[in-house]
Formats: sequence, C-alpha cells, structure tokens
Amino acid sequence: MSRLMLFLALLLASPALVDPGSTRAAPLFADDAALEMEFELDLSRLCRNPTSGKCKDLPAAIAYNADDGTRVRLDVMVRTRGRWNKRTSNCSVPALFIYFDAAQTQGTLFEGQSMLPFTSHCRHGRRQYHAYMMKEYLAHRIYNFLTVASLKVRLAHIAYIDNGSDVRYRRYGFFVEHFESAAERLDAELYSVDSLDPRETNPNELATLSLFQYMIGNLDWSVTKQHNIVLMRRQDGTVLALPFDFDYSGLVDAEYAAPPSEFHLRNVRDRLYRGYCRPGIDWEQLFADFLAVRPDISRLVDELKEQSSSTAFSRANYFLNRFWHIIESDAKRELRIVNACRRLPAPSKAQQPSA
Repeated sequence: MSRLMLFLALLLASPALVDPGSTRAAPLFADDAALEMEFELDLSRLCRNPTSGKCKDLPAAIAYNADDGTRVRLDVMVRTRGRWNKRTSNCSVPALFIYFDAAQTQGTLFEGQSMLPFTSHCRHGRRQYHAYMMKEYLAHRIYNFLTVASLKVRLAHIAYIDNGSDVRYRRYGFFVEHFESAAERLDAELYSVDSLDPRETNPNELATLSLFQYMIGNLDWSVTKQHNIVLMRRQDGTVLALPFDFDYSGLVDAEYAAPPSEFHLRNVRDRLYRGYCRPGIDWEQLFADFLAVRPDISRLVDELKEQSSSTAFSRANYFLNRFWHIIESDAKRELRIVNACRRLPAPSKAQQPSA
C-alpha cells in the first residue's frame, strides 16, 4: 500500500457532520482564536512506531471551558503519525492522530469529528522547534487566505498533563481539518490515482497552489504523485488538489530540511517555481489575488511573532518580503515564474482510481 493510501485509510473514519456543498466550517474551525485546552496523556506509554503493527492506540483526554463556562472533557485515543518525528529520539511530543467518540462530541467544539491530525511542538527544550510548528501553522493560514479549497486549521494553547512523569507545561499546537470533512465542505469526494494528469485540474486553481508553494519555498510536494497533496473530485469531474505538510519549506526553515537533490539548490530558502504551463492561467489576476491578501498575512505574522520567537518570525517575514518583491516586479515574475513553468506531461490513458 502506498504512503498516500495508508494515510487516507487512517483519515477515513466516519465523516465529519458538515452539510454537503456548504462553506460553513465545523465548530472547531469556525474561529481562528487559539483554543485554551488541557491535554492529558501518558507519554511514556505512547508507541513511537505505529507502522510496526504492534502498537495500540493510547487513551488520553482533552478538556476546555465552553462559552458558558462549563468544563468539557472528552475521552480520546491517540496514535503517533509522521515519518520523521515519530521516533523517540526526535520528539518529546510527536505529531499525533487524535480519535474521538462521536457520542461524546455532540454539542462540543469537536462535534462531528472522528479523527484529527495534530501537529505538536515536538521538542521541549528547543525553542526553534516550537517556532517550526508555528510557522507551519502560518503556511496553512496563508493558503486559507488564498482559497477555500484548503485544509482548515485551529491553533491551540495547550496545558499538557503527562501522567507518566507528573510534569506539566504549556505549548502551542494545531489541529488540521479531516480530509473527508474538507471534501464534504467543498462538495467533492476524495480521489486517488497512481499518477494524476494535471489537465484534470482547473488551470488557475492549480496555478494558485503552485505559486503558494513557490511563495513558501516548498519543493516537498507533487500533485501528479499526490505527495503531501490530497485530491478531491467535484461533481463536474474537475479535480482539486489540497496541500499539507509544509515543514520542509523555506518559510519554516527547519534544521533537518533540505531541498531535493535533483534541483541543485543550496538550501530550502532558495525558491524554484514548479507549476505547469497551462493556456488557461490568468497570470495578472493570480498575482493580484496574492497581493490582495498581503495585509492579512502581515497582520498574522505580527500576531504569531508575539506567541513565538520574534527572531524566527522576523526571518519568516523577510523571506515573504522577498516573494512580494518578485511578484510586484513585472520583469522578475515573468522571468522566475511565468517563463519558468514546466511543460505538461504527455497525455496518457485515462487513469482509474486506485483500489
């Protein structure tokens, strides 16, 4: 089974209760304010290698105060996720899948959720890892500003209660929208093929995704191979591509990240446009759409700077400003983006969805 199919199998629990065709967010994602919550678990019992086949999901609990002041506590099950940060030597608190009991979640912020990916601060004693997580959250929010065809996220300010060590500490983390929940919100269905023909997508939608990846300096993705991309198909047959996992981007600038060797770049902060050349792309509108959300992005960077490392976010802001300088210049955007697009692959026979 491919990594994508394995990931989809983990995500495809019961779908979130969102009206098909509606842009209304599930309760958890209807607010951008950081959720104040407690997360109680025994990290010493957390299995760090779920692919071994010997792991059991770990019981845990989430608690928060509702708007009316009542205390809400939910029993959950957790499982580690991710290829790099699942190892004990790398993360004190690894990234997780959190599974919910539907009967418990009714009338709560987590109503309709069956499972949510959760991104953590990873390491306790290294501030840059907390900054990496916050900048990955920033990348998600930037894409939310650009298109509704994106995975929603919710920041959480968490009081961890580690029952294995009696240690308590506060850190930020964020929840990511369930793939199937996003598909219902977008009136689409999850879709997977061995190799996607880019012609199945809308030219401007795919160009928006490609320019966003260029903006954040990310080369760790592929629409055709669905690497860090989830596909959804609308009723009219067009395919949506939604990106996730941005920790190898230049915006995050993690110490463990490196660009793919085939591109011969010095580091992840070197940008390279990897979008396809499509006759239907409205480049002027595309650049205008990005420039229109620049004030929103700048405000968010300032907000997150106060909750994390000011040095890290000053560096992130500088990296983004280099992008704005490019798309504000007719000559630079023509050279580095429009004329740097990739040729479409040769048309192939119609792909059938993978089993």
